[in-house]
Amino acid sequence: MWIGPLFYYLPKCVLACINVTSLRQMFLQFQDLPELWRISRIDFAVWVVTWLSVVVLSVDLGLAVGIVFSMMTVVCRTQRAECSVLGRAADTEIYKPVKYNSKCFEVPGVKILSYQAPIYYGNRNFFRDALSQLVGLEDIMKHEDQDLDHRIKMDISTVESSVSVLDQKKSTGMAVQAVILDCSGVSFVDSAGARLLIQVCAECQKAGVQMHLAACNANILQTLSFCGLMHHLPPQQIFVTVHDAASYLQQTMGNVEQKDPTIWV
Repeated sequence: MWIGPLFYYLPKCVLACINVTSLRQMFLQFQDLPELWRISRIDFAVWVVTWLSVVVLSVDLGLAVGIVFSMMTVVCRTQRAECSVLGRAADTEIYKPVKYNSKCFEVPGVKILSYQAPIYYGNRNFFRDALSQLVGLEDIMKHEDQDLDHRIKMDISTVESSVSVLDQKKSTGMAVQAVILDCSGVSFVDSAGARLLIQVCAECQKAGVQMHLAACNANILQTLSFCGLMHHLPPQQIFVTVHDAASYLQQTMGNVEQKDPTIWV
């Protein structure tokens, strides 16, 4: 700062040239904006907001506004993360979203879900809504309530009821019987997210759908254990990889179908 008074007597045009020269590198960055727009429009918005804040306000306030705006974009992206359905590529152990990969197919009777974001208090409702919509928990609960009311109102014989149960099993053979949640993209889970997973596991058990976890890191497992998830989800339903969980479910469901008794009328 001691050299500042030496510039006091310089003409304003000279001072303006000094400022323009010092800002030359910043103006050259405008050439990168088209490429930044193609790569990420969110990063483009962060750059523009930060630049306008620095120019209009000041350097310190502008940088602060840019940091806050960048943090808001990160929070918004984690809240609106996509919950995708995974399918298996034929004769491989690779699972990719079926929405973007036409050569990947879902495992019959198993819904494999992947969530590429942390599960915390800010996005727990979005995660629950997406999971319920993909699995169809609300529809399953609604059908079960209707079937319960129907069984209460109907007074039929044992043979007829047995035949109707067999017909129902045949018609719902491809229904969702188990859910595998791929946690490889979940970086962390807070207490609110852990309580939500407990609630989801309880709802799945009530609907007759088995809940399984795969590819959980140590921190997530520790948080879930402390929150009491193991009371609703035994260790046998936690797997190292998605393929291990899918193979186990295919074997168990195949054994159940072979042991299904036939009622002769």
